[in-house]
Amino acid sequence: MHVVRQRAGKQLLHIDHRQTPRPLPALEVYPGFDPDSMELGWTADARIPAYFDINPDGLVVELDPDEAARRGLAPLPPTRKLVEGKVVPKSEAELVAEGIVDLGALKRQAIEGFSRAAFELRARLIPDYKLQNAALGIYDDEEVRGYRATVEAFRKEFYRLKEQIEKARSMEALAKIKPNFPDKLLPAPKRPKHDENP
Repeated sequence: MHVVRQRAGKQLLHIDHRQTPRPLPALEVYPGFDPDSMELGWTADARIPAYFDINPDGLVVELDPDEAARRGLAPLPPTRKLVEGKVVPKSEAELVAEGIVDLGALKRQAIEGFSRAAFELRARLIPDYKLQNAALGIYDDEEVRGYRATVEAFRKEFYRLKEQIEKARSMEALAKIKPNFPDKLLPAPKRPKHDENP
């Protein structure tokens, strides 16, 4: 197969689908061929790649999408950018600033992630069966109050995180929010003096 394209803008002008064992003369492929403004490429393959270049020997050479973007032959996807000749992912902050990623969706995702983490971490410290046993009155009062204090600490920390996430106005602010869930069972709080038995 042969392709003819402009040298300057790389605009494709003609595709000749004939499969030939070697390149044909340019004027046989494209009667209006102008060697000053056009280039001819040939490939033994039965297809022309989506992204290609024509090497100095006149052969069609396939390019990966990043290389094609570097050479200006293909558009960059909206989530990537060209930096010092390299195609790199855009930062989350750039994606939010350009409207590609919705900050509200990221906030909801963060809240759901912290909620899952709170339940998983709490379950490691106090498995569900222990909470059920506590509710049934199987454990002594001090142990139950310790469980209650631990669960309440998880709950307070989750709502603190949720409030911080809802206030965040940028990706940077969202990224700075870190959890501080309990990593051990909390002791039972002391009862007020008037509740103690003499």
